[in-house]
Amino acid sequence: MFCPRRSIKEVMIHYYLRSKRMTKELALKELSDFSDKLHYDIPSNINFPRKMDKKVFNGMEIFEAPSARLSKKTLLYYHGGAWIHQFSPFHWKSIADIMDKTGCAVVAPNYPMLPKYAIREIMDAVMKHYEEFVKTHDMNEVVLGGDSAGGQIAISVMLQAKAKGLPLPSKAVLISPCVDVTGFNKERNKMDGMLEYDALNTYADALCRDIDKKDPLVSPYYGDLTGLPPIDLYVGTSEQLYDSIIKFHEKLLKANVNVSLHVGDKMDHVYPLFPMKRAQKERKLISNFIIG
Repeated sequence: MFCPRRSIKEVMIHYYLRSKRMTKELALKELSDFSDKLHYDIPSNINFPRKMDKKVFNGMEIFEAPSARLSKKTLLYYHGGAWIHQFSPFHWKSIADIMDKTGCAVVAPNYPMLPKYAIREIMDAVMKHYEEFVKTHDMNEVVLGGDSAGGQIAISVMLQAKAKGLPLPSKAVLISPCVDVTGFNKERNKMDGMLEYDALNTYADALCRDIDKKDPLVSPYYGDLTGLPPIDLYVGTSEQLYDSIIKFHEKLLKANVNVSLHVGDKMDHVYPLFPMKRAQKERKLISNFIIG
């Protein structure tokens, strides 16, 4: 979805993100902190249309909310945050908004994260959960979702599920997914308000300490994309991941995947999650995709 100029609110959010930008210095500091991130509590000021409970599966916390009475849909969602940050209020407020608009149930794993765990441990944990999840859910009513690092996890889950002969979700919503950890673009440093090129490579180095960066487990762009379900794909033109996501979209089309690309002109990374009118419009599209 294109727009010729940024609103005042969009500019304010851009500079807010820049003030919190992920830099190499910050990445190195975070990667030296090996405190356990397997426990997380949702902020008390987040209002959900239905109660969000916390369960534990194999030591991994899973946040779950039921569907509204007339809905059969479930959103299985993996949050972003460079594989090192836990859920943000932006995640929960967007999830609450989508819950309200769709009536869907939500399942959101608090998966293992850097620096204590690398991509093999992360994917092992989410796949074990997925394998149990498919036993108790009608996958024709399940939509897989993820943003940024969580978008990578969502795609890699589908690729692994396909390889193992497990049921796939009916659809997938991907918001600025990290599809290729070798595909960051230094020329976009001045445009991207949130992600710095050197920081991304620093996180990627830690994430891939025991795996090739082009392995589809961590860079799903290099996997076999045939047979994936319909995908709703979102990207901002100002973000670091723009080029790799556009290439991913092209590869999806060549694989005959039904994919809808939504491009936010002058928008930052994961822009549909933020409190602004353009993001509200995108969340409406996401909601329609889920229930459609």
